[in-house]
Amino acid sequence: MDGAGASIQALPNEVLIRVVAELAEGGHFGSIAALAQATRRLSTIVNPQLYTPVSRVQLVAAEALIWAAEDDETRVVVALLLLGVSPDTYFYSSIPEIGR
Repeated sequence: MDGAGASIQALPNEVLIRVVAELAEGGHFGSIAALAQATRRLSTIVNPQLYTPVSRVQLVAAEALIWAAEDDETRVVVALLLLGVSPDTYFYSSIPEIGR
C-alpha cells in the first residue's frame, strides 16, 4: 500500500481522539482547531477534545471565554460554559486595546 488515497476521514474515532490527545499534550491547539474545522465529523470528534483541556486551566479558559464573547463566537461560549468555565470570570490585561 503506497498511501495514495489515504484519508484522515478513514480513521476510526478512537484513533482520531488519540491523535488529538497527543497534539494537546504537545500544546498544538492551533493544529487541533484546524482539524476541527476540516469536516463536520472531525468537528464533532475534535471539539470536545479541544475545549476540555482549556476548561481545566482557569486563566486560559477565562481568556478564551472573554475572547469568544467579545467576538460573538456563540458556539465557543456555549461549549466553554457547558464545560464548567465560570461566566463570572474577570480578566485583566495590561495590553491596551487597539481599535477593533
